[in-house]
Amino acid sequence: MVRFLGNFSARFPWLVILITIGITVFMLDQIKTNLRVEPDMTKFLPNSMPTTKGNDYYKKNFNHQDSMILGIESADGNVMTPQTLRIIEAITDQIKDLKVSKTFNSQLTGKEETHEFSLGIDTADIMSIVTLEDAILDKKTGSVETGSVVKKLKRDLGLSMSDENETRLPESDKELQRLIPRLQDHILADKTFSVALLSKDLKATTVQIPMVRKWDYKRKYAVDELSIAMDAQKLKQRFQGDTTAFAFSVYNKRFGLTTYDDTFIDKHTKTVASELSEYLNDVADPVLDEIPELKALLQQPMTPQVLQQVLHYFDQREFNLHPKMVTWENFTNGIFEFMLEKIDPLSRTKLCGWRNLMT
Repeated sequence: MVRFLGNFSARFPWLVILITIGITVFMLDQIKTNLRVEPDMTKFLPNSMPTTKGNDYYKKNFNHQDSMILGIESADGNVMTPQTLRIIEAITDQIKDLKVSKTFNSQLTGKEETHEFSLGIDTADIMSIVTLEDAILDKKTGSVETGSVVKKLKRDLGLSMSDENETRLPESDKELQRLIPRLQDHILADKTFSVALLSKDLKATTVQIPMVRKWDYKRKYAVDELSIAMDAQKLKQRFQGDTTAFAFSVYNKRFGLTTYDDTFIDKHTKTVASELSEYLNDVADPVLDEIPELKALLQQPMTPQVLQQVLHYFDQREFNLHPKMVTWENFTNGIFEFMLEKIDPLSRTKLCGWRNLMT
């Protein structure tokens, strides 16, 4: 065989070179379109390993969030001034509005489009000296309140505020000057805040920016999109432009080889429901005999309501810790990938950036 290949290469060198180039080009195209890198090594561990189950339980049940910390140092040596506090409040507002752009070829318009997506910041939990929330003792009632420290101090000091700005800094510097000593004392009196938010010499502070867990994003979008894909009325409303999914109506219009009419909607919703039922049955199969209620539920026709009930079982602690079951994280990743594969192409265009943003 080796001699034959040697003789063949010697007799037809250019043919061998052309074949080699063709194979190389083909492989490069396959690598470009199909190669994916998986940096999370825990996905390759057996589901039955106690370590795998423990790590998965921690991720699911504890607020395991990535976060960023922005450090701020005052040039005059004191961050607890009206000017600096207003700068911190403005920075916090800008962080909440941060977006990321994704450019793609849209099947809806037939041209390159750029859409903005949330950067994944948990805007409700951004913590700084101006957005601080804490448990505070109400001296009048003796009860403990949890909420905005600024709101509580403004109320105690009798400062002006409305429903729209109750958690924001006072608009006038005179009122803010009255608030600052009380805010400073409250932060420095708590060892957690004095170390994490405000230095004891008052020269520096931080803004802590938590990120929304990618699993929560995946779970939300998988459930939302699959629920719409199984509901003919909601899917029709989307195609008619009655929702924020598309900028214009695509109902009864043809894109590619597909006409998005009632016939397509009826067939598509039934197909998604059937394949989702089969997928969930396959995932839960190792434990169905042990959970007859879930087995009976999965035998019903799949609907958005049935999906929610099934996921209730999947979220239970004992379910994910079962040695035969996939981990909660792998299930979340799996149903997200299932959703991307099964929803209609136009709805998938709406989610164009998620595969890259969530990996």
